[in-house]
Amino acid sequence: MPAISFAYVYDAEDPNQHGVWPPMIVASVGGVGWEFFDAFTGTALFNMTNPPSGTAMMGPNGEYLSISLHNYGNATVPNWYMYEWNSSMLWDNLYSGPSTTPTLPPPITNGAWTGGYVGTTYEPSLYDFNVSLPWLNTATLNGALIGSITVSAGIQGDILLARAGNLPSAGEDLFFGAASATPYTWYGIGLNQTSGNLGAELWSNTLQPPAGNITVLWAGIDPVNNVFVENYRETMQFVGFSLATGNQIWGPTPEQASLDYYGSDGSGSISDAIAYGNIYSSAYAGILYCYSTLTGDLLWTYGNGPVGSDNSTNAGVETPFGNYPTFVNAIGSGVIYTVTTEHTEETPIFKGAVSRAINATTGLQIWALSDYVGEFLTSSYAIADGFSIMYNGYDNQVYSVGQGPSQTTVNAGPQVTTVGDNVVISGTVMDISAGTKQTEQAGDFPNGVPVSSDASMTAWMGYVYQQQPMPTNFKGVPVTLSVLDSNGNYRTIGTTTTDPSGRYTLTWTPNITGNYTVYANFAGTNGYWPSSDETSFNVMSAPATSAPTATPLTGLASSASLEYGIVAVIVVIVIIGAVLALIMLRKKP
Repeated sequence: MPAISFAYVYDAEDPNQHGVWPPMIVASVGGVGWEFFDAFTGTALFNMTNPPSGTAMMGPNGEYLSISLHNYGNATVPNWYMYEWNSSMLWDNLYSGPSTTPTLPPPITNGAWTGGYVGTTYEPSLYDFNVSLPWLNTATLNGALIGSITVSAGIQGDILLARAGNLPSAGEDLFFGAASATPYTWYGIGLNQTSGNLGAELWSNTLQPPAGNITVLWAGIDPVNNVFVENYRETMQFVGFSLATGNQIWGPTPEQASLDYYGSDGSGSISDAIAYGNIYSSAYAGILYCYSTLTGDLLWTYGNGPVGSDNSTNAGVETPFGNYPTFVNAIGSGVIYTVTTEHTEETPIFKGAVSRAINATTGLQIWALSDYVGEFLTSSYAIADGFSIMYNGYDNQVYSVGQGPSQTTVNAGPQVTTVGDNVVISGTVMDISAGTKQTEQAGDFPNGVPVSSDASMTAWMGYVYQQQPMPTNFKGVPVTLSVLDSNGNYRTIGTTTTDPSGRYTLTWTPNITGNYTVYANFAGTNGYWPSSDETSFNVMSAPATSAPTATPLTGLASSASLEYGIVAVIVVIVIIGAVLALIMLRKKP
């Protein structure tokens, strides 16, 4: 498979379909076409030749848009047009042209398609629009008509940001010998077809080069705060401009550490990324800076905390830079993923390199993993579906890091008991990720890999997968135990925590008879999905109490004497009875 250029996940929302198409990955083939592959299997699907060049944007449904400005005239009589090619129109029964991607249709003066072909060279339905820009035909810079214009970025359905003239590069002349110190102009061009401003000049702003040997670079666009950003390479500073007016609204920011001058994996840029209304910048100095795109304020830094803390990139003597060179490789789901990398790595690789996940809002470290992804331009890192995928130069393995599955078990004993007696409830919470089934991990943990809390996850994963020392501060996860009794009452009876073997125990005394169902619930963490299990036991009534037994009297005569005494009593009773009978007979007349 050729090197991947981008992924394509189209969300078709129409009367006949709701939901995404199967995802595809797209590779550029020799710069003249695209090759599409099934993202699930890697199977080649089809090729598309001659895709139009332009600035790529993602459409509202995930479609690939390519927008361009083109002069159909010449330097003395310009004839500027703006067009947008829409990849989704290759499907949806909208395209009936030749099998290869058509070339751009000629300009249409009224800005609307008339349909049909000119021979078989184009298909108008592949384009969202192709509109004339008459205002640009008369625009000048440094006293001359604009001969070329560069599209820097855009927000679909809102604004296109373009630039006439070269960005100042007085400082870069030291390296590349192509100094430029002339004014340049930014243009805001309307992209809203609904409002009727499509192709209109919304604003323009001509800027003078900053004083000194300063190279001005494009830093990015922020649709959250409606800002675009430049940076100054030699001083490692950022400057913010309003997308609504084109005017500068903040900056330059304070200078970053001097080593960040060598801050890109290619010439002409400082390492930065814009997301969530912030600028994230990190390079050779090993410090991650977070600036607000709204105000330019420095919100937080990462990497310059106390040595040995979770906010330190200090390398000691392992690198010649003081800190580990740290670069942002991916951003997603509120997380900044950084890697340790270098322009030209020596042999052996320096020790202690890590990949990290940093909270994009707070700057706090979420996790860190011993990892060296590779040199500039050979780094292997991607995020998708909540997983971070990376190559590790230390052990030549590919890692997938993300929220993993868990398995909870529960047992109760004895299975049959009586009211007032204790029941011991126990079980485990184990990691059942695919990695735990590998030969090495299965051999090291024959009873399974216990689930760790987020607090001890970094050290625990190093122990499980990278032969790191077993952590002494392992902390397990909470398990909530509940019961459903024979009366239909559901109640929580307690919460306990797993130990380093993954086990938990709770002793409980049931108070009514009947069958009980016990539920064990692990609610999940940032590292693991939740899981649960259930079991049952029976509680019987306590055995009935026996009738009391008379206690023999003590201190009496012998058994023989007792017998004679009893006979004497009987004789007395008989005599008394005879006397009474005689008296009664005498009373008769």
